[in-house]
Amino acid sequence: MVTGNSQKPRMSWARKLQLAAVGLAVLAVLFFGFLEYTQRPQFCVTCHYMEPYYKSWEESSHNKVNCLKCHYPPGFKSVVRAKIVALSQVVQYVTKTYGTKPWAEVEDAACLRSGCHETRLLAGTVPFGPDGTIRFDHSHHLKDLKRGKQLRCTSCHAQIVQGQHLTANPASCFLCHFKNVEWQPNLSRCQTCHDVRKIPASRFDHTHVLANQVDCKRCHGDITRGSGEVPRQHCLSCHNEADRLAKYEDLELLHTTHVTKHKVECSECHIEITHSIRKITLAGGLNCQDCHSGTHENQVRLFLGASAVEPHRAPQPSPMYQVNVHCVGCHTSERKLRDGGKVRATTGESCDTCHSPGYGKILEGWRGLLAQRLPETEGAVRAVQKAARGRKELEAALQLAAGKLEEVKSGHGVHNIGFAMALLAEAQQQAVEVGRKVGVALAVSGVPEAKLMRDNECRLCHLAPPEGTVQFGGKPFPHGPHARAVEQCTACHTPRADHGKTTLNPEDCARCHGGVPMPHPANFRQQAGPLLQRVGFAACATCHKGEKAEACEPCHTVPGERQVGGVTFSHAKHLAHGEVRCRTCHSQLAEHGKVTVGQEQCTACHGGVAMPHPGDWVESHPEFARTHGVEACEKCHAGGMRGEFCGSCHG
Repeated sequence: MVTGNSQKPRMSWARKLQLAAVGLAVLAVLFFGFLEYTQRPQFCVTCHYMEPYYKSWEESSHNKVNCLKCHYPPGFKSVVRAKIVALSQVVQYVTKTYGTKPWAEVEDAACLRSGCHETRLLAGTVPFGPDGTIRFDHSHHLKDLKRGKQLRCTSCHAQIVQGQHLTANPASCFLCHFKNVEWQPNLSRCQTCHDVRKIPASRFDHTHVLANQVDCKRCHGDITRGSGEVPRQHCLSCHNEADRLAKYEDLELLHTTHVTKHKVECSECHIEITHSIRKITLAGGLNCQDCHSGTHENQVRLFLGASAVEPHRAPQPSPMYQVNVHCVGCHTSERKLRDGGKVRATTGESCDTCHSPGYGKILEGWRGLLAQRLPETEGAVRAVQKAARGRKELEAALQLAAGKLEEVKSGHGVHNIGFAMALLAEAQQQAVEVGRKVGVALAVSGVPEAKLMRDNECRLCHLAPPEGTVQFGGKPFPHGPHARAVEQCTACHTPRADHGKTTLNPEDCARCHGGVPMPHPANFRQQAGPLLQRVGFAACATCHKGEKAEACEPCHTVPGERQVGGVTFSHAKHLAHGEVRCRTCHSQLAEHGKVTVGQEQCTACHGGVAMPHPGDWVESHPEFARTHGVEACEKCHAGGMRGEFCGSCHG
């Protein structure tokens, strides 16, 4: 019988405890099962970006070792840390905030844990390399400081090459053994690592090589390539903080942080150094430096503006070097050799290609100048050598001069014409000084081009100022006289960086010419007098000097007869004599037109005849004629006694 107040039976406490126990057991099984599963390598590949690392592990010698054993050192604390890190990685993967290049550190304690490599440090030397001829001692590398740095297992064992999981990559070895090792040559010595005795004698018996201490490079040539340098921009791959980037040159801090405290691949910072015996191939050719050392050293040194005989001299580099032009930039033409090979040469076309047609003449000018100055300098040095023998001071000076001469000859002066001319000028000067001390006079040019090129960089290419008349501002402009009149081409043109543009306007010409309009206008003669009174005759001297100053006719007409000293003076009669010019009696520019002679000079020029004639000359001149002859009279009185003037009295 069911009543209205019947109640649902309550669950006993025992039942509740039973269900709770079952639930906890299930949770425990799931929790520990999850813990167990997450420790398996198969869990790592849940995230797709781990696939390449998982595959490389699967194919490595560690494929039976759990990931956590390597990636975390032994101890419960490490297990807890591993779970926390794994959980955070799962969260990052689910929320898609993960990076595509995971990074992990393997501590030495993980490698040296019990059951793994705990005896590796005691194992001594082990073979390494494809043929087992490389000796490697773990104890030596891990216990001792290497180049002042504490290494760790992963300094050599890493995954530099994708797919090679924790493999010892030789690239790390090469950086330590070949980068800047001049101070410790044993680091790069072949026998330090290579046991050539293990190379089969069927290939080559190295017994005598070892006994005679023959350098391996003698047979195998260039065995390293690359510098191992660290470009500053590599730091930006990981860092962008200014304070950290400022520590670029603190090598101790960088290596302690990146090598000892943390594992950063050497290749992340350093440019790779490769080390191998290079096979000779037709395609690869040969390294000439293996046999022909220093073949082009003299040319390179001259190009850089450095001197071997004066090593502390300030460099004077070629302009081509300053804009980073390499040898092949000018050596563009191939010339066949007698043995069938080819060599790059330079022709005028090489200059024309990069500059413009006509630049090849500059190269011809350099060669012509060197063909003139080299023999001249060589002859000067040779001329005083014999007289200077036995005098050490003079012999040393001549040796220095001969060294500079040889640097230009062997370095080919066209590689740096300005520096070449400077060396030849100094060599000539030293030879002249020696000659002066031994009593041998030398007639040399002194290489004036050296000073011209030093003071005016345009003269490096333009050995002589361009001649000819060009149009400027619609008017003819004689370039040669103007170029010779100024010390710097930049007085009118832009410098080499913005080569050769004209910086003047036609209105600027008058400024250089002292206010005189240039070229002279058509009516210049009419306005020249007042203008020159204002600006001064010195303005004319900027152009009218030397031979040009003798020609007064372009500005002056021959004056008519004038009264001088109370007598009539004829310019026309005086200028009719070839030996008489305007400057015979007048000053040149800039003291323009002043009379520079007096009565004494006139008398002397007229053969002793008093000029002007004295008042009693009619009575006294017969005595003069009997004593001195009539030749002096005939200078002015044409025809002498029978002429029109004298004949009027003498018949």
